Amino acid sequence: MGVHLVDSFVVRNVNQNVIEHFSQLVRKTRPIYSYECKDKAKPYTQWVCGMHYMHPFVLKIKDMGWVAITHEDRPYPSGDFDEEVFIKTYIKLHHSFIVSLLAMLAHVLEYTEQQAF
Repeated sequence: MGVHLVDSFVVRNVNQNVIEHFSQLVRKTRPIYSYECKDKAKPYTQWVCGMHYMHPFVLKIKDMGWVAITHEDRPYPSGDFDEEVFIKTYIKLHHSFIVSLLAMLAHVLEYTEQQAF
């Protein structure tokens, strides 16, 4: 879902709408920006939204059990399978899961902020 950098929590996606939606749901994020990724065979644009690592959203998802996953930790199947179908299916599932998770977490954060006042 996101990446914990030195002093930031960053959400990245190739779909600008996903990042804009996240920014609308979670208040007080940093401005959205994009950059060109050229590390693969086909360059693409990555959209980014970040916030301070002490932002209430970040603290709440950590409290709910979120931990950063490094590139080496990501599981990948082995054996005989159709890699193209696997990747396309993974992306579709990952996208719908992330959108649902972001909406749920934004509601949790909104509720938490309301309780603080």
